[in-house]
Amino acid sequence: KEQTVNIWGRGEVFAEVVLAGMDRFPAYAQAISPLKVAFFEKKAFLSAIKLNPDLALKIIGILAGRIKELLSK
Repeated sequence: KEQTVNIWGRGEVFAEVVLAGMDRFPAYAQAISPLKVAFFEKKAFLSAIKLNPDLALKIIGILAGRIKELLSK
């Protein structure tokens, strides 16, 4: 069964929950318009977070926002 779960906009992060311990994202993604995608290997990204606390805080904010969205549904 196919279902639209979310539509992300410019500059938004997708599949960040994988950084919190999931092995893989449990959904398929498809672009509805031309886009550029940046992919970061988990190990390299976690190393970058250790070196840059502001990046870690940004990710925490994104995850908190996702939780807030889910709770308001």
